[in-house]
Amino acid sequence: MKLIVHELTGDDLEQVLRSDRRTIVEAVRPHLYRHNFAAGSLQMQIYDGVTLIAESNVVAISTIGTENYFHGYVTFLINAVLDKDTDYTFKLTSSGYTFDEGSYIGWCNGYDLGHYEATYAVVGKLTEPLDLEIWSRSAR
Repeated sequence: MKLIVHELTGDDLEQVLRSDRRTIVEAVRPHLYRHNFAAGSLQMQIYDGVTLIAESNVVAISTIGTENYFHGYVTFLINAVLDKDTDYTFKLTSSGYTFDEGSYIGWCNGYDLGHYEATYAVVGKLTEPLDLEIWSRSAR
């Protein structure tokens, strides 16, 4: 497995997704990479255009893994309803975190995993969508 990591350097990291059906979101799980032990906390947000529609719980970076380096899916609990054929922006935000080359957080792209199709033209593996799982609830 190869990891292509987009570092959280000060600006939020974001991925646009289009829902192919009405979806009740219970959690989102971005594939994160933690390099050493950065301070601060993370949160996921979902936007419908420029409007914030949902925010997750806050996750302390110190609770993500126990070794010097970690990569895997981190669960953020969030409640949102996504409408069919609508673009949504999923943002990874931080608080109390400062990027440092020796200690940082990043969001991996879907280079090897490819959980979903891109809504744009992928011109190379570096531009694959950021890797994200969406856990939903069925309304049956």
